[in-house]
Amino acid sequence: MLLSALVLNPDPFEGGYRFTPPGGGTFTPPGGGAFISPARRGGIDFSSPLGSYNFQEIVSNVISGLIKLATPIAAIMVIWGAFLFITSAGNENKLRDARKTILWAAVGYGVLWIAWGVVFVVEELLGVK
Repeated sequence: MLLSALVLNPDPFEGGYRFTPPGGGTFTPPGGGAFISPARRGGIDFSSPLGSYNFQEIVSNVISGLIKLATPIAAIMVIWGAFLFITSAGNENKLRDARKTILWAAVGYGVLWIAWGVVFVVEELLGVK
């Protein structure tokens, strides 16, 4: 928790970074030395696995990914429901299960599209992109 309230300042003398607490002074890492960024060490540069550091872009990317994932699943569920419907042979319980399968596949897929639409509308209303 202490590090989240500290300000990161470059330390030109050691080629690293020192943390300055909000009230002033300095903070030396345990074991002494300085925090050296990976870029300055010639090390690894980490990027966001979600493709962005912006909240609305992350939400949009997650919903788009869910839609891409749900499309084949919804299609498989509708095909499965149709198979159950065809093989029900007039049995009312099997017909009801087939209809429920198709209905809930469509409802689930529709909810994802509505979520995408809500994000789109909110972005347009707030003027963010």
